Amino acid sequence: MRQTEFLRHLVTVLVFAFTAVNPALAREGTLTAAQSWEKSLAAPSYGALIESYDVLEKLQDDSGDTRTDQCAELQSTLDQAVQSNPASLALQLAAADCANVANDRSAAERHTQIFAELVRLAIAELPADYGETPIEVISEWDVMAFIRASGEVPIYYYYDQRQGTFPLNLRVALLDRERETERWLSFDYFKTAMHFFRNDPTARFPLFQQQFVYSVLANWAESSRSITLDASAVQTALENSPLAARLQALARLGAQGNIGAVFRYAGYCAYSRSADCETTATDLLLPLAEVRSARAMILLAVLKADPAASRADEKSARILLDNADRRLGNHVASAEFAAIMDTRNARAKLSSFARKRLKQAGKAGNPEAEWLIALHERRANSSGSKLSTKARAGLMHAAQSGFPNAEALLASELWREGDKAQAIRWMQVAGAHRSVSAQSWLAMAYADGNGVETDLDKATYWRQRAARNGDIESMLWLAGHYRKADQTVETRQLQEGWLLSAAATDNVDAMIALADLYRIGGEGLKSGPVLAERLYRKVLETQDRADARRGLAALLFGTDGVEQNRDEARKLLNADAEKDDPLSQTDLGVHIINGDFGTIDQTGRAWLKKASDRGDARASANLGIALYYDSDGGGRDPAAAIVYLSKAAENGNDDARNNLAWVLCTVDQEPLRDPQRGLSVIRVLIGERSVNPVAWIDTYAACQAASGHFDEAVRLEEQAIAAARKNNPSNLKAIKRLETYAAGYRKSQPLIEHPARK
Repeated sequence: MRQTEFLRHLVTVLVFAFTAVNPALAREGTLTAAQSWEKSLAAPSYGALIESYDVLEKLQDDSGDTRTDQCAELQSTLDQAVQSNPASLALQLAAADCANVANDRSAAERHTQIFAELVRLAIAELPADYGETPIEVISEWDVMAFIRASGEVPIYYYYDQRQGTFPLNLRVALLDRERETERWLSFDYFKTAMHFFRNDPTARFPLFQQQFVYSVLANWAESSRSITLDASAVQTALENSPLAARLQALARLGAQGNIGAVFRYAGYCAYSRSADCETTATDLLLPLAEVRSARAMILLAVLKADPAASRADEKSARILLDNADRRLGNHVASAEFAAIMDTRNARAKLSSFARKRLKQAGKAGNPEAEWLIALHERRANSSGSKLSTKARAGLMHAAQSGFPNAEALLASELWREGDKAQAIRWMQVAGAHRSVSAQSWLAMAYADGNGVETDLDKATYWRQRAARNGDIESMLWLAGHYRKADQTVETRQLQEGWLLSAAATDNVDAMIALADLYRIGGEGLKSGPVLAERLYRKVLETQDRADARRGLAALLFGTDGVEQNRDEARKLLNADAEKDDPLSQTDLGVHIINGDFGTIDQTGRAWLKKASDRGDARASANLGIALYYDSDGGGRDPAAAIVYLSKAAENGNDDARNNLAWVLCTVDQEPLRDPQRGLSVIRVLIGERSVNPVAWIDTYAACQAASGHFDEAVRLEEQAIAAARKNNPSNLKAIKRLETYAAGYRKSQPLIEHPARK
């Protein structure tokens, strides 16, 4: 019996067993599953909801069976718990047990009907992904109730702790003793917890969710629950660095019987093809394989069929896979084996042994195998031609079976074939089934308007879905999206939340971007320059990153909490400037011209010119200003300044656009003055924002005056003065200068600047 068939069979059995006598009675007065969830989620807090399970500590034994001799004494408490938390599988099942003890057939039927409807709702949208998509419940108690109702025996359960992902699923393997078959399920009860933090803006971020999950596990571990004790131990092991220490800690736990540690360690070895850990992985897996755990047998088969440092033992691998296939049915083990081998060998061609197992699974109609066969055919023929009829039919069957990867690949094939409407429909189905690749694809499609109307809200929605499933690229995209927006407390906090979540996985790009955010600072951020320095230095311990050196150098010129060290800053910038990094050349050139290293000399211009020649707009903009004002004493050249400012403006540098307009309208060399061009440049720039900087408004006024529009110049300058008084009232010198300009415009005098060296 297949996984989804088993789950639906469970619901059918439950409903039949308790409603066949009087179905009308079973329905009378019962809440629907949706109503039960609505009532449970209306609890005043997550803690209050979880307290409803306290009665089960006395009412149920260690195996999850109801102590029927306690029903009468605890009936009132149980009734109150069910009333406050009707979506609990465990409470509904306990209530049905106690009702049977009291010979209250009506109540027993009612509670079991609700239980069955809750299970039906939980599994209604589950894809055929062999337990990857979790069943949503409220508590561990509900998981045990589900298992008890299934009539099957748990082989093991453990928390699947994957770095950077949420939720933390409880994985369960169940044994049907009569058929000698194994089922894989997973459960998620932290999604419910997140509902109670929906008004907390930080709760949307994976890092918050992970921290919450691990704090709950730590609290539960204090109550000596074996599963959570094991999970807390694995979490501690995963915090070790480097990788070798992490694996060593996991191996110790695995040897002590920690199932989560065994599969985490063995999974790393199986997927990464590392000879250093294969012997230990084999030793850890053997006890589980001896009790016929299908997952253990699959991982052992991988290590036997494709060892990194010894001869392959395909005979043993075949025996293991045959046994695992019998346990799981439908050639699930062979398909899983082939998928692991595909990743293990970096998508290279599978061995003949692996191909044979894959072909057998595909022929039997296994959705994962059908998907992988189609994927291999697509990789082998990337020219764009259609899949073979056989592979295409298998892929369609896999997608229609609800296998998320197949849904996404089918969408890609439909897109190639030009059926964009169906492609998008299938991609949305895959995205709803938690396919990160589909979610990312949809985000890019909506961001670019590719096959759909451009819709940044929908792009953001799908990026958020992918990010919450642990996709680092989407976390970085979201941070970049909010970085481009107007900077407010909210947009800074959104950047911070997504970057913190990505940086928690040790992603270097995220760590540098987070350091940049803290270096620049702003209201609403949780940290600042001190943490920025630590992040930059942490990256540079192991990575050769020019952007981290530039960020650190910027802090070392003197920032709150960071010790000034200009010599180190110069060394950091010079190291990459010498390697022709234009951004470092620009920073170095600007600091030399500004005198930040002490003496001012013409090497600053030389660095800026090198960077400008390599296309850096900021270098061109700064070189233009240096040439116009003779900032470094190297000689004034307004004509060359206009050339460099124009170059920077053409490359989208807004400061250069403003400065170019200013020079064109106020330059003291009449042949270079071009008010009409300057007015055109500043008018476009001003029109791109609803709120403009004072300097831009000031430039706009100067260009209007240079064009003979003195009334408009006066109006604009007065607007600039008002903005300056509001934004920076203490800068009296700047305000006085603007007032002087306005006075000249009132006399119909255009502004001609005669710059002294700055």
